[in-house]
Amino acid sequence: MRAPNYIKICTIALLLVTTGCQNTGRNKLNTTPDPSPGSPPREVLKKLPDWFRAPEGWDRLDKIETWLETPAAKQSDWRNYARIELAEGWIEMVSDGARTSAYRQARARALLELVQTDPEATAAHKKRALRMMDGAPSARQTGLPKNVLKRSFWGAATARRERLSPVGGPWEKITVHHSDAIGNFAFNGSAANSGAAIKSVQRHHQLENNWADIGYHFLIDARGRVFEGRSLEWQGAHAGDQKKNRRNIGVCLLGNFDKEHLSQEARDALNALLDQLRSSHKISRSSIFLHKEMSSTECPGAHLSQWVDYYRKSAGT
Repeated sequence: MRAPNYIKICTIALLLVTTGCQNTGRNKLNTTPDPSPGSPPREVLKKLPDWFRAPEGWDRLDKIETWLETPAAKQSDWRNYARIELAEGWIEMVSDGARTSAYRQARARALLELVQTDPEATAAHKKRALRMMDGAPSARQTGLPKNVLKRSFWGAATARRERLSPVGGPWEKITVHHSDAIGNFAFNGSAANSGAAIKSVQRHHQLENNWADIGYHFLIDARGRVFEGRSLEWQGAHAGDQKKNRRNIGVCLLGNFDKEHLSQEARDALNALLDQLRSSHKISRSSIFLHKEMSSTECPGAHLSQWVDYYRKSAGT
């Protein structure tokens, strides 16, 4: 009797071990997504983003878009898969209006271009993105208004392109600033002096704030010179946070306009620049803001604020 019992116990133990190994292998397979072209990275289920199992539709696309704007997404292996999923969804889903459609289609192309340039993107991701780009129209023009001095004029440092966010659609608003928040600078009226001031602003933004580039898109000095800051190809860093910066053109006047009044030349240049930007990008006067209306600050100073308020209430749309 003892021998059969011993054999029976050993047999059961062997079956348990075998079954455990099979289950372990099955669980491992079930927690690893299928590596099809342009598929998600091989990660276990507990690392899947929240949006991964969301049902198809606008809600899922919104979840992906929100996740892509988080710091975690920038470090995640899922970011390129998410970009492709969002772009594909925007291209294929039915639009809910012409303006929204134009933004989404342009943003889709911007997302696909990010996949193409991301060194962490796989060959399959890039191939899928390239194939989809034929169906995504290019974004609106990002050319400079007239009489703007380019970045090369003031010797701009190279922008950290890998950290910039494409605007991805039509500009919707403009925010006006003054440079006093960056610190005092001795202005003498020369173009070289103003260029040096702008370089100091860029250094502060890149080194102190650890931003990709100067935060403003345009800067104006007391002689009415208009300088190109961050390219209109990219979202700015000036209004307070990513949500406030979205599709928001940043314009900064050099000086402290709590202590000084606008020169006639600066006033004329700002007026002309706002008119050109509004015309090119279909921005209403009511969509021009003061920095202090976006964030807790006194920027752009009392005197400049007064002029901008006058401009917004002037005749026109």
